Amino acid sequence: MKECNFRFFWFIIILIMHRKNKGFTLIELLVVISIIGVLASIVLVSLQSARERARLADVQSSLRSLVPVAVLCLDFGEQLRCEEGGAPFCNEESPVPGVSLCLSVDTVWPELPGNWVYGNAESDLSDLTFNFSATGDGNTVTCTETGCQTN
Repeated sequence: MKECNFRFFWFIIILIMHRKNKGFTLIELLVVISIIGVLASIVLVSLQSARERARLADVQSSLRSLVPVAVLCLDFGEQLRCEEGGAPFCNEESPVPGVSLCLSVDTVWPELPGNWVYGNAESDLSDLTFNFSATGDGNTVTCTETGCQTN
């Protein structure tokens, strides 16, 4: 089967090479350009969706790595911090990237990719609970003391 396709391919090549007129017609060039345009548009659409999935995976990874640190902060008796020099803890505020989660740890709120932004973050020392979220590309990643979920 493969040998038959290979022979057909060479037959077409030989026919093209033995034409008296060695140039391409305008129609042939326009057909090739249109095919390339259609293929390029398909590739660009698939690349965009791949970029969105990569950004989502990056945010999920970043926020999941913060969960054990946030649990550690609560174990130390400290609430989550959202901004430097502002309120000593998050009270339904959005975290600022680069600010440490609490005074006892060096881990900071990471920069989020692309059009992702932090949602509100809050912690409660009496229940040892917390939650924080990030939204972007039509998805929301919410993390609590039990883990992270994507909606």
